[in-house]
Amino acid sequence: MRTQQSYLERIRSKYNKIGEIWEQADRWHMWSKLQIEHEMQFVASQIVHLDQDRDLILDVGSGGYSYFNSETPVVEIDIAEQRLRGSQLAVCASAESLPLSPSIASLTICVGPVVNYCSLEEVISELSSVTKEGGLLVLHVELSNSFEFFGSSSYRADVAFVTTFYRGEEQYWVYSNKFVRRMLSAYGFEIERVRYFHIISSLIYRLSRRPNFSCFFSTADSLFQRLNLGAEIADSAIFVCRRATIE
Repeated sequence: MRTQQSYLERIRSKYNKIGEIWEQADRWHMWSKLQIEHEMQFVASQIVHLDQDRDLILDVGSGGYSYFNSETPVVEIDIAEQRLRGSQLAVCASAESLPLSPSIASLTICVGPVVNYCSLEEVISELSSVTKEGGLLVLHVELSNSFEFFGSSSYRADVAFVTTFYRGEEQYWVYSNKFVRRMLSAYGFEIERVRYFHIISSLIYRLSRRPNFSCFFSTADSLFQRLNLGAEIADSAIFVCRRATIE
């Protein structure tokens, strides 16, 4: 079921008024940005074969921010029209309803909290539609597995509407790791790699309610990933997936 228009209008208004998406003083979200950039380095190594005359990259919920330079055309999509000022190729639209032809993108990017403002299934359905068979999808999701929600009914729920923080109090949906995986599989995506982060830091935030202080503990993310605990308790994940080829 699509997100209520009144809620989307609130999000549109908020992001139209924001200056810099990634604020240096906000260490928690700057750590998220760093994780996205690490994954984009990997993705850049996977798309060197793209043809700038035949291929297309979609950045859904771009916010006017580019994560890497590419000679392949990039179409920036955002619900907040002010974020798209200066973009060479821009479409103002919700991630739940992309006014684009099927199978046009060799790479589709949806990072930042974009999907958490929407119905996960609706968005993945749209991303599946616009991504070519054999194309890549990079999807960032904030998870209900986070220790931030431990002890509440939202903890590890497939879908939960929560109050959290970004530029003040924020409300959006979080999704369980298992639910995200089910939805990706249901819409034809095969997961190739996952980066889990804000792992123990989410517990520290639960105890302290101080995001900048809690972020110092994010440096331990790699340790918890090696212990295979990321999938169980991480606050966030970046999924790199490939659209399955139908034989």
